[in-house]
Amino acid sequence: MFKLPLEEGKLPVFVFPQSLSFYLDDSITHKQVLTLYNPYDFSIRFKVLGTSPQKYSVDHTEGTVKSKCCVDIVVKHRQLIKSNDEVKDKFLIHIYHHGKNRKTLGKREISATLYSTRVSLGSRLEDNFQALPNGGKVELKQRLVTDDQTLTKWPSMFLISLSMICIAVLMLPNEGTTPDTMVPSFLRVTVNQKCVAAYVLGAITMILLKSYS
Repeated sequence: MFKLPLEEGKLPVFVFPQSLSFYLDDSITHKQVLTLYNPYDFSIRFKVLGTSPQKYSVDHTEGTVKSKCCVDIVVKHRQLIKSNDEVKDKFLIHIYHHGKNRKTLGKREISATLYSTRVSLGSRLEDNFQALPNGGKVELKQRLVTDDQTLTKWPSMFLISLSMICIAVLMLPNEGTTPDTMVPSFLRVTVNQKCVAAYVLGAITMILLKSYS
């Protein structure tokens, strides 16, 4: 549910598109549609103003939009001449309460520009973009890879701990041998356990050697 903001004139105005582009060589673009949406729980009134009203024909300059509805506003360019090429005009859409209270709830500017051709627009947009300095992204990526490679040369604490456990198991006396008062009976291991420890220690050694190669 949309609620009114505390400040007057701060209510968002939902309109699409945000700008209008007319092209001399494309008659389809000479008439375009602005869609005004009302997502609020109350009806709103709207009014459309313009910086160059003599250049455009607008079928609905004001009206009412019911709650959860939208209206289409048709805008037609009336002065499709070369002298107006790349001249930017603006429309201003006001919305306000539907009723006696005519305080402005919100407003939105919509730009309108006439271009000679679509091709000229594309080339102009390309000219506005400037190339970024080469090497910035490559250097950052190389530095990250280098850091990762450096980290992989250091054995993890898990491998170090596991290898120490395997060495300790290999150093313990075998089960069934002559009792040693220095080593408790529960610390004696079987031959199979020592084989497993030796196998794991060998695998860890291969991993460490591979990481340093």
